[in-house]
Amino acid sequence: MAKYLDTSQISSELMQLLKEAKEKIILVTYSLQVNNQIQERLKTKSKLGTLSEITIIYGNTKLKEKELEWMEEIDDLRVFQKKNLHAKCYINENKAIISSMNLYDYSQTSNIEMGFLIDREKDKDAYESMMEDIADLKINGDRKKIGELEEKEDIKVANPNSTSEIQKTPQLTYPQQTQKFLLEYFRKEFSLKIKEKSENILSDQQILEIVKSEHLSENQLRNILRNQKKVDQLAAPIFDQMNLALDFTYGEILDTRYQNGQFSYDQVKMKVIGEDYTRWYDTKQELPRKNQIVAVLLNKNWFNQYILLEKTEYILNEKDPKTIMDYSNSVYKSTKELSEITSISSREINSILVNKNLMEKEGNDWYATPKGNRFGALQKEGKFGKFILWPEEIIVQLGLMEVN
Repeated sequence: MAKYLDTSQISSELMQLLKEAKEKIILVTYSLQVNNQIQERLKTKSKLGTLSEITIIYGNTKLKEKELEWMEEIDDLRVFQKKNLHAKCYINENKAIISSMNLYDYSQTSNIEMGFLIDREKDKDAYESMMEDIADLKINGDRKKIGELEEKEDIKVANPNSTSEIQKTPQLTYPQQTQKFLLEYFRKEFSLKIKEKSENILSDQQILEIVKSEHLSENQLRNILRNQKKVDQLAAPIFDQMNLALDFTYGEILDTRYQNGQFSYDQVKMKVIGEDYTRWYDTKQELPRKNQIVAVLLNKNWFNQYILLEKTEYILNEKDPKTIMDYSNSVYKSTKELSEITSISSREINSILVNKNLMEKEGNDWYATPKGNRFGALQKEGKFGKFILWPEEIIVQLGLMEVN
């Protein structure tokens, strides 16, 4: 049975709801203004890393940058805007508060507010109906980045007779956008690990230069980073992220539908770009919106992790690189020869290559996986069975040896 809440009770129950959250926090509010107590609670939950979702859905409001700085400390925060939204409800996996109260101090200290607390078990139908509406808000709302939320100063229009022109950043292809996202994500995670500003690890310009390299080589990376210590530290993970981008499929979302009696999971209908191929995929992910372009990890009929991309005129074709590096001039080595170079035993190198899903053994024969082929694997057959030669660069890509 729903419980009635007055102004003070709403504030108290809200802080308890945030504290008790173990899976998710969803805040639906007209205004993005959030008081310091709630900000600190969200930051704490984010740093603990125990929640699968922290989401704010807001209405047609804009704030200045200084009022939104706290959001930058919540790495996993997702923000959506639905311009005609005026509802206020605050949710975790077990409870929800539906009320008239906004999240800023004035609303909680000066206004007379009313609301109700509902329990997922006791008010099952109400809770589930509310979550269906929340899902619709996400699907039909606009996903926002933090930089898109603040109120900007008016931009002066350039004089059309002026000889100077605004330099536009060239559009990135879908694979380049994916590589850029993965490198930015790596940069963020690495910055938290070593407690260093992300821009000091890899600047935005360096990331762009890396993803625009047709076949990234060690020398190119050295020229981009201009710091041997950085090259030694970052070469292996950068190559790893660049190769990871090749695992993604690019597609356009045609439709979505929620789980019902006919199928067990939410589903996404996607057309693969560059192919005349459309199908439905099962997913446990947050549903993307129709007409969005995505880079997605597919596994049979499963639509797994995905990245939202900006639509371009780019069409995937056979000329797109199937490997990150150009191995045509590489010196190829057996695992025994790699062992001599790195001072790591052949058995351990084989184990690393297997654990990295680059090769697999069947009987006495070694076979390269599709991922191994992207790392330049060269399949051979000898007196004692099938084996693989590897480009010498792989010792750097896998972090087996620092770049000289």
